[in-house]
This record gives sequence, structure tokens and C-alpha cells, in this order.
Amino acid sequence: MQRNYCYCRSAIWIPVFLVILFNNILSFGQTGPAGVGNAGGTNGEPKNMVWLDANRITAPVGTDISLWSDISGNNNHFVPSLGNYSTTPNDGSNAGSPSLKNTGFNHLEFKAADHDRLVVPSFGVPTDAITTFVILKTASQGQGILSYAVAGSDNEYLLHNAGNISVYIKGSAKNPGTDFRSSNWQILSNRWRSSDGALSLGKNGNIYTSNVQTGTYPPPPPPPPPPLPPTANGNLALGGEQDAVDDGYAVDQDFEGNVSEVIMYNAYLTDAQRTIVENYLSQKYNIGVAKDYFGNSPNYATTYNRDIRGIGSDGTGKRTDAQSSGALTVRENANSLDADEYVMLAHNGTSHAITTTNRADAINITDRWARDWYVEKNRKGIVNGGDVSVQMMFDFTAAGLTYSGMLSN
Repeated sequence: MQRNYCYCRSAIWIPVFLVILFNNILSFGQTGPAGVGNAGGTNGEPKNMVWLDANRITAPVGTDISLWSDISGNNNHFVPSLGNYSTTPNDGSNAGSPSLKNTGFNHLEFKAADHDRLVVPSFGVPTDAITTFVILKTASQGQGILSYAVAGSDNEYLLHNAGNISVYIKGSAKNPGTDFRSSNWQILSNRWRSSDGALSLGKNGNIYTSNVQTGTYPPPPPPPPPPLPPTANGNLALGGEQDAVDDGYAVDQDFEGNVSEVIMYNAYLTDAQRTIVENYLSQKYNIGVAKDYFGNSPNYATTYNRDIRGIGSDGTGKRTDAQSSGALTVRENANSLDADEYVMLAHNGTSHAITTTNRADAINITDRWARDWYVEKNRKGIVNGGDVSVQMMFDFTAAGLTYSGMLSN
């Protein structure tokens, strides 16, 4: 009797409903970081506008980087700035390029003395909502981190001053007084939407400010009208604060520090989506986050860190589907996700294949899928907390495999 298996490693108990698929029908297009979003904003996913990952740069360490390729699928590639501080606009005489470094993972080192900046010369900035993540490390303050400007209007969108972070939307600033200066890597997150002016800033998953007012008595005074949305098709700059379109940079506002990853969406991510992206970044850069839902079991093997994905609930909204490498989809079953409950998964990079080698913890298997996944569920910080049940759907066609056994086996 031939026995074919798809295998998931887990030190915890999750009721699982297994589905084997022979046609590639699970095409949710979850191609963004942690599977959140895609290039077009289709299939109910937010549009991933920008995704810069220094770990994808193949140049030798120490190289000055003249192109940081956008891997979101939207071709928003970052190139050296032409702007400067002289009276001659945009001649590029003062601008430099950051250099590639590696201290466990790749990152770009920006030196203020060299005026290192990278820009997208014509960027379709989101005008209804924005979510941004930046992985950074800096000991400096007063500098521009990410700056967007159009003709006649600077500070259309600006993340400014790591020592006392401010967020500008259409020239309107919010300042929660949060200090990002550190010798350690930090996750800076920012969300804004035009419909109600909601704006939040996060440091390693801790949310420091938000315009959304709920659940208080007596009722708070109405918030001020939200700022107008930024204007599209301007210049997006990383590493400086522009007072004109890729120009008018101030020497004392050049960024001094390191950046490893930049992510931008044209949507105000839900708390569940934000938490899943932050868990992906936390695991990748060894940054502790406020809501840590992955890699907490004593049986977790750190090699299972590829294609981190998740489903979960923040109590007001859910993310109910997660797709890994186009071959495994995990889906909430029977509306069973409770508040602050997440199921996270990852694999170790083993290629899709059929193997006859048994795992040490499985016997009498004739054939099995060579790749396996680590799955962890967590509720309110407790591994194996909650009672969620999930469907796990393995798509042989998407993995390029042929199923040769019987489903009854």
C-alpha cells in the first residue's frame, strides 16, 4: 500500500482539516511581505507599493549602491538623488550613495557627511491611505528618514527626526514624542487614512499615537478635520528631507544611520495585518515586538524562517487566509479565531519535491512532500492558547508535483 504525506511540524495541537488539491485554484496573490498584499491590490489584498530588501542586493559588501530595486512588482526602484544644497538646482554635485554593509544581514549605511540619498523620481504616492514600515538603526536626530514632495509643496508625506519622531501629511504634523535612536535595529511603522484622519505610529509593535477616538466617557471633543491627502507623482526620497522636488535638502537633516528594509502599502493595514508583518520583521531581524506570535515554542527550530505567513484576529478584524509559496494555504475553519489569536507558519527553504525518505518522527511512509512547515498557534502570548481550528490545503500543481497515491491512504 502506497502512502503519500504532506507534513507540518508543530509542537502544539490544532484541529486540522486537510485538503489535497490537484489544480492550481488557490491563487490569492499574496506576494507582499509576510504574504500581506500584492502588486495590484487585487483579490481583497492591499496594494504593496514599495518593498525594498537589502538582503536581496547581490553586490559585494562595501559597494556604493546606485540602484535599490523594488521587489513589490511596481518598479518603484530607488536611484541616487540629483538634489543638492547649492543655488544650482538638481545638479547632483553634493549627493552620494549609501554603501552595502553586512552584520548578520545586509543593510545600507547612509552617511550624512556624504549626503547619501536614494529617490524615486516619479512616485504615485497613495492619496487615500498609507502604511509604511522601515527597519532602521540610528543614533542621530533631526534628520529626514522618508520624504515626499511635489512642485510647490514639500512635507506632503514625511517621516522626520528619529530622536522625536514626527509624521507629516500634506504639511500637517503629528508628534507623539517617540525616540527611535538606538544601537539596535528598530521597526518603525506608520499608518494614515484620509477618510477620518486616523494616524498611528508604531515602534516595534507598540502604538504611540492614533486619531481614532473610541470608548471614552464623557465623549471627547471632535478631532480636527483630517489633512488633505498628498498629491501624486512627486519625488520620494530616502535619507533626507526635501524642501523642493529632489532639491532644497538641508545639511543638518541628512540621515545618518542604517536601513535594511522599507515597505509601503496604499492602505491602512488592519491591526491583524500589521501584527503579521511585524512578526515577519521581528523574526528576520531579531527585534522583539509587542505582540510576538511566532517562534516561541521550545520545539521551534530557527531554520524554519522562510515565507513566514499567518492568520489571526485583533478582536475587531481578521485575516483568515495565508498562502505559503503558492503550495500551502492555511484558512480559518468555522469562524474559530478569537481576539488576539494567531496561527503562524514558515518552512526552512527545502525545495518542493517528492521524497521516499522518512522523517524521524514518522514511519511507514512510502512517499512524502520533501518540504515541511512549522506551525505555531498563540493566543494573548500563550503558545497553544485558544481553540482555533484551521484548514490546510496543499496544492500539488502549484508546487510542480504529481500526486501518485490514493487519498484514502
